[in-house]
Amino acid sequence: MPVDHRERAFEAAIEHHLLTSAGYAKGDPTAFDREQAIFPTEFITFVKATQPEVWQALEKLHGTETEAVILDDLTKALDGQAGALAVIRHGFKCFGKLIRVAYFAPAHGMNPESRRLYEANRLSITRQVHYSTKHENSIDVVLALNGIPVATAELKNPLTGQNAEHAKHQYKTDRDPRERIFEFKRRTLVHFAVDPDVVWMTTKLEGSKTVFLPFNKGNGSGAGNPDNPAGYKTAYLWEEVWQRDSWLDILGRFVHLQVEERTIDGKKIRKETMIFPRYHQLVAVRALEADAKAKGVGQNYLIQHSAGSGKSNSIAWLAHRLASLHNAQDEKVFDVALKFYRLQKISEGSIRLDQGENVPVEGPTAVGTRKARDDEVELSRLIDLINERFGTDFTQADELFFHQLREEAIADENLRQAATANTLDNFRYVFVKALEGLFIDRMEQNEEIFAKYMNDADFRKVVSEHLLKQVYEQIREEGGAA
Repeated sequence: MPVDHRERAFEAAIEHHLLTSAGYAKGDPTAFDREQAIFPTEFITFVKATQPEVWQALEKLHGTETEAVILDDLTKALDGQAGALAVIRHGFKCFGKLIRVAYFAPAHGMNPESRRLYEANRLSITRQVHYSTKHENSIDVVLALNGIPVATAELKNPLTGQNAEHAKHQYKTDRDPRERIFEFKRRTLVHFAVDPDVVWMTTKLEGSKTVFLPFNKGNGSGAGNPDNPAGYKTAYLWEEVWQRDSWLDILGRFVHLQVEERTIDGKKIRKETMIFPRYHQLVAVRALEADAKAKGVGQNYLIQHSAGSGKSNSIAWLAHRLASLHNAQDEKVFDVALKFYRLQKISEGSIRLDQGENVPVEGPTAVGTRKARDDEVELSRLIDLINERFGTDFTQADELFFHQLREEAIADENLRQAATANTLDNFRYVFVKALEGLFIDRMEQNEEIFAKYMNDADFRKVVSEHLLKQVYEQIREEGGAA
């Protein structure tokens, strides 16, 4: 296609493709609520369409105030410690009801209902969004999922004297990170500086300290992007990356919040980093996944990543995706082999795989002892029980999640005191509440189990009762409170 290099034409070309070929709707910039930093009408429309029972139950309580109540709890959740990514993936509570914010594709075979919910997601592109309550500055492009802004983009055109470097400068000097739409982890997850030739990205705006990473395909052995005879060199951004299924996959299964905690001079330091895949990581992980799906196990691959290009994250993303990979017949490709390898290497200390918020997956303690073996047998029975009763397909690797929950519960001083002072029946009340908190704390580490636990009361009861006895008996055996 002929390329029009005017900036607004560049913006319009991106919008046109997303509206006509990528499954997006055109957003209304005047519908953006500057105070809440969301598109409220979009979100309410999504909730009514996908969760009518929840809407009706809340409407009985709040009548004409239902929308305001839901939106207030939504913004509180987005502004909370967990942040936007956790809310988008797991929803939030509103007067005891769990409200889902998005529906992502499961790892295998969608049934008609899950397909309907997935297709009900509302992706939108909105141009020239005035985002502040203090001034009339606007952002070129905002991408939203069900009314929640998830990405921004500043677009520049070299033929009018500006390029992506100017966009980066604009983000650093003219986009206040304290504005709600730009607040780290609380609204938008990534920001793109784009011109017809190159793309840069960042997940955290912090003024002049903002760090941008290249989001390019590479050009032979060099940087940048190859010529595109069909249009702009950077067309892959909106034609591939932002395409509906790709974008939902990135938001649902790639982006993660990395949390690092360390103690310096007796003071705990917590560092949070939003990890968004770079283009070469997306290509590598998806290509390997597709090949493994088609050919099965036993293949050898060589992936070239330069220093500092994110090898560890690529490995972690690939491991998680292969662990749940199904072939065209909806059969697990990697079942026993991969899980055993991960468990074996983790317990040996040979590898450090990142899970969820970049938390290392810890192998069982006291490996090889009779007590450890008995404990793992109990967790294996739990996996078998819930798979049989609820039709799930949790595996040996998922035992690690329950192992960590159990060990954390056993180490909790409040639970130790409660177990020491109470009968099992009385301890149950304290334990169930504490267990829910532990699940929420670890929600990023096993989203499938977390979602099942929060949304299915029977599943929650089975898991709680199974872990209850193990935790209670272990604490009593160890002598109770420390």
